[in-house]
Amino acid sequence: MDYLTLHTGKVFQLPFDTIVLFATNLEPAKLADEAFLRRIRNKIYIGDPTPERFKQIFEEVCKKKSVLYDEAGVDYLLKDVYEKYQLNMRSCHPRDILEQIVSIAKFNSVPPTLSKTFIDRACHTYFFVEAAEYDQKMS
Repeated sequence: MDYLTLHTGKVFQLPFDTIVLFATNLEPAKLADEAFLRRIRNKIYIGDPTPERFKQIFEEVCKKKSVLYDEAGVDYLLKDVYEKYQLNMRSCHPRDILEQIVSIAKFNSVPPTLSKTFIDRACHTYFFVEAAEYDQKMS
């Protein structure tokens, strides 16, 4: 139960349920001690997607962003970015990479596609730690 007070002084009761949710990419044992973790009764591990699931997520995000899905483009991304730079696939990457692609396309006044050029440029800005290696590749 919560209470809201209007500027007139009138108080309203508002019933609502809340849930506290913690999310991290760190090991829980590195964040808190055993006693604290026991008090968080429910814990759910969500691992990295498989390549097949990564492609499914990519296709779903393409539909939401009105970008034509091209499996060859995603295969290029997996081979020439993830494998080459030994990156872990994360479920958020399709959304984030596509947002980069859409932004780059909008800036250049062209339609977004899953072309090698767009993928390279999006990954260059998204995976910033590989910027020097991308600079060599793009030269």
